[in-house]
Amino acid sequence: MKPFPTHLQEPFEAFWQVFPRRPQDRPGKARAAFAKAVAAGVDPHFLARAAARYAAECKRLKSEPLFLPLVSTWLNDAGHESYPDPVERHLTIDKSASQDPLYDRLMAAGIEEASARAWFGHSQFAVEKRDGVPTLIVRAANKFVADTIRERWDAEVRQAWQVKRVIYDWPGGGKS
Repeated sequence: MKPFPTHLQEPFEAFWQVFPRRPQDRPGKARAAFAKAVAAGVDPHFLARAAARYAAECKRLKSEPLFLPLVSTWLNDAGHESYPDPVERHLTIDKSASQDPLYDRLMAAGIEEASARAWFGHSQFAVEKRDGVPTLIVRAANKFVADTIRERWDAEVRQAWQVKRVIYDWPGGGKS
């Protein structure tokens, strides 16, 4: 067995301390798998963070140690890929040519893409001044779509267009 690189000793110890282990786990094979993962390009400090997230999940699920994977198996099977670093979420709109500004606006307000495409795709949106107040006019495909958008996402629609008043309209002159 190759000697364990000294520059990996501290990150491995941090990893080993947080990783939930089976009773028969020993650090020998785990060190080799850790070094192999790092040699493949994985950040050693990321492995410790991923192990901490995995440990938190095991604790939350009350996983029995007997049913946990061996540390070396978890590393060799790239178990760390299931526990990525959390991504900080900002309300931003991607203005690249591949994005549709309508969906970007809706998703930035918290509406999931699938819902935005399913419920808002055939609607039209326009901000008009009504009685001196900026008002969003939502022209939906039909009354059912207008009512669904209003009932499920009215707050998000108001946030997306930054208006306090919304009128839901559909063909045939209906308004709500």
